[in-house]
Amino acid sequence: MKRFRTLLFAASAAAFACGRPGANRRVIPSGVALGLPAGAVVPPASVRRLTEMGVRTFFVPAVRGRASGSRISFERLPAFRVPAGSRVYLEVVGDGDASAALERATGEAAAALWAALAPAVESGGTGVAGVHVAWPTGPPSKTRADLLRSLRSRIPPSLTISAAVTSRLSEEERKGWRGMAHAADFLVVETFGRGAGSDPAGLRYTGTLEDAGALGVPVIASYAPQGWGVRRSPDGTPSEVLPDAAVNALSEDRRYDFSFGDLLTETDEDVYVFSLRNGDAARAAVGSAAGGTVTFRERRVADFTRSLAQARFAAGKLVRLASLEDDGRLIGLGVLEDILLGRRLEPKLTFHAALRENGVIFTAANETSQSSALSRLNNWVDLRVEGARILDVKPGDFDRYLFLDEKGRAVLAFRANTVRFFENFVAPSEMITTGLVRLSGRARLFASAHMTLADGSVVRIPESAVPDSPTSAKADASGGERGLGAKGQAVEGEPQR
Repeated sequence: MKRFRTLLFAASAAAFACGRPGANRRVIPSGVALGLPAGAVVPPASVRRLTEMGVRTFFVPAVRGRASGSRISFERLPAFRVPAGSRVYLEVVGDGDASAALERATGEAAAALWAALAPAVESGGTGVAGVHVAWPTGPPSKTRADLLRSLRSRIPPSLTISAAVTSRLSEEERKGWRGMAHAADFLVVETFGRGAGSDPAGLRYTGTLEDAGALGVPVIASYAPQGWGVRRSPDGTPSEVLPDAAVNALSEDRRYDFSFGDLLTETDEDVYVFSLRNGDAARAAVGSAAGGTVTFRERRVADFTRSLAQARFAAGKLVRLASLEDDGRLIGLGVLEDILLGRRLEPKLTFHAALRENGVIFTAANETSQSSALSRLNNWVDLRVEGARILDVKPGDFDRYLFLDEKGRAVLAFRANTVRFFENFVAPSEMITTGLVRLSGRARLFASAHMTLADGSVVRIPESAVPDSPTSAKADASGGERGLGAKGQAVEGEPQR
């Protein structure tokens, strides 16, 4: 019955939209659209990938509003560049509480907004399909509805106008939203992730399709799956925002301890807290920031995939990404590509060994855009040696290591036939290389791996023979002469207990 009501709503909403004056020329987003930052340029290398994913629609910020007391102003944002033939919805974003300014003069605000928007509409040509008012946010109000209506009277009739729903709606708010919904061609419901807010950690989106589904207009399900980190000084003052690609480097930096925060209150987010250790070395390295923290709030790929699937009856889907580059972010274009094309959503390691006169340099390469969970104990690669004794190990890029015998027991080096290399975090497309593993002679090598994902599932890579590979620049960079490798990590040559 619930599914029937949803389908009935979608059909009636589409008919409602198409029955409006000029609506037969307006295009409501369908399929999967991408939300990009202001001034976005789609790299040529990404065009083919986006085409294969079926992505030809973009939401791009074009105007930023600012409110202070009863005053409101708008500024144009840098121009964007998307592939020819794409459809673009121009977004209005902003800062501050605009309630007082809209109460004072809604029509004046709409005129100022259109003056800032008009050049972007003009320069975008026929590719511009609509205007999405993502700001002001907050509870529904008559003035927000009036802003949409006033803007509707100014923009070309062929363009859609839409508004954002960022949180759950109470029964009273649903009544208020009906007025706003009837001033819009569709609503964008922010259902997943976080967006910019007054706190650097961002505004947590809690909108639901169920709440918006009874408002009488088509609904677009929106997702902001990428996390980021906030560096704070010891007194809690925020000092820097970091992309979540920094998780890997921080997990490898011995000056930091990491822990997991909000395990009970934020069950749909993984919270990674990196804390600078106390001590002269850390203070010398980082100066006045010593003792501070960096906190990341990360959404899980499994939850993202599940949320996408649950929105199959929405008119369309919008996924917001900070970049289309493969820049190491934990949920980036590569992960979205894997989801949409039905690929396996887990890291995949391949192994190689570069021979040296007195040993080998071993490499494990993650060939996917997926990452592991952050863990001290549950991510490792086992390198087993046949035909020679293990004399010495330099861990290189790995965080630490342990010697094991044929029964998997921790032993001293001279009794071991396996080295277990631990890696706190396996990053997207990462190559992890040891220093020199010294052996008593020529040996046969076998490798296997164990990784834990953010949703708690485990990836096991069965043992296989390690092929020899030519010496590479990467192997040389992490090679035996460098010893501990760039991480500066302590080795664990003794058994752990």
